[in-house]
Amino acid sequence: MLNIILKDMKLMLSDKKELAAIILMPIILTTILSFALSGSFQEVGSQWTMDIAIVKNYDLEQDQTAFRDFTKSMEERFGIKIDFGTNADNLFAEFNPEKIFFEDFLGNEEMKKFIRYTVATEAEAYELLENKHVSSIVILPNQYVYNAYINTFTTFRNNIDITVVSHPDMNYRRQITEEIISSFNNIMSSITLSKNVYLEKASDYMPLNEVIEELEDFVRAIGTEPAGVNVVLTDINQKNFINSFTYYSIAMMSMFILFSAGYGGKFILNEKIDNTYYRLMATGVDRRMIITGKFFMMFIMAIIQSIVLIIYSKLAFGINWINIPLLLLTILLSCLAVASIGVLIIALTIRSNSYKTSDAFSNAFVQVLALLGGSYLPLQILPKTVGQIGRLTPNGATLQTYIKILEGYGISEILPGLAVIMINIVIMLTLSGMMLKGGSSNDQSITA
Repeated sequence: MLNIILKDMKLMLSDKKELAAIILMPIILTTILSFALSGSFQEVGSQWTMDIAIVKNYDLEQDQTAFRDFTKSMEERFGIKIDFGTNADNLFAEFNPEKIFFEDFLGNEEMKKFIRYTVATEAEAYELLENKHVSSIVILPNQYVYNAYINTFTTFRNNIDITVVSHPDMNYRRQITEEIISSFNNIMSSITLSKNVYLEKASDYMPLNEVIEELEDFVRAIGTEPAGVNVVLTDINQKNFINSFTYYSIAMMSMFILFSAGYGGKFILNEKIDNTYYRLMATGVDRRMIITGKFFMMFIMAIIQSIVLIIYSKLAFGINWINIPLLLLTILLSCLAVASIGVLIIALTIRSNSYKTSDAFSNAFVQVLALLGGSYLPLQILPKTVGQIGRLTPNGATLQTYIKILEGYGISEILPGLAVIMINIVIMLTLSGMMLKGGSSNDQSITA
């Protein structure tokens, strides 16, 4: 058995082209993806901040003038008096949608700890975004202030569409920005809802003229400081943050060890073509021993890949590979999963007597597993259904387990991921055994 394993390892290591593909390619891709998508991750240990650009496509004075003109028509229609005035004590000064957004909301002391904004023209904002000086652009639409007044002081409802444009490399920050703007919209909607309730209920007990006149005092009461925000920034159980270099080192390692699974089928076909396979069987070595040798060859090759990438990421990126016992356990199980997949490919190859199975796995199926498992994009960015499927794949479970280990979690938290890997091993070996059962009916010679 040992001689068979050594023979296969020697053959594998002698193929410089294949060796470069499974050793150098993950190193190259890790480096490229880590630098290219670093904006989507926060550096470990750094103070978390986010820069955005605000575009004001409205004119405050024009919007206020337009609303004054609108109120004049209301005064004539209903015979009421609405005095917004021009001094600092008037309603425009107390209820100013622009002030609410910039001072009360974004200017909140807690909010300022993690978000910084720059007011810019649309052209300037897009230039900042392209150069990654900001992660997102927030565009306040034309007549933003006017529509806010209409929604607050009348029974009409005008749509206010605040647009968020984000850099494609900064998806996490995009999601955070969208949530922040959504929370602001909810605050403003609550003011509108309160006003509508007031108008509906007050009109049952007071003349319309008095209801409208009292509306100013009501809005002052609910709208002076509508956007009080209390933000508490804490670490989740003081866990380590995963940056882009850490993530893609793990992601590429979880993906590229899969390629080792394709070599078992290729090697066994090569041996059948050059009759090595039949010479071994003639000396008393049965098919089970030959396949077991291939199993350990793929297992050892996957371990070598993992160790090389761990060492490279440690030296090149300074990644702190903590909790060595759990890391070793995950490496062993993930590499066993790869070897188990390899045995299934061997079984399919023996039944088909063709390279098509190995080639299809290496050229197509690995890429599908990589996408589903989060090797190219984090599962949090992908659709929820894709993420759920990805966590059940061997590479997806391996990736998520490594992440939890490096975040600082213990054995109890990584057990679900390890269980998924072990279930994959059992399924692959069971399917392989079923397909290989029945002697050597598929061991006929092959013509190259």
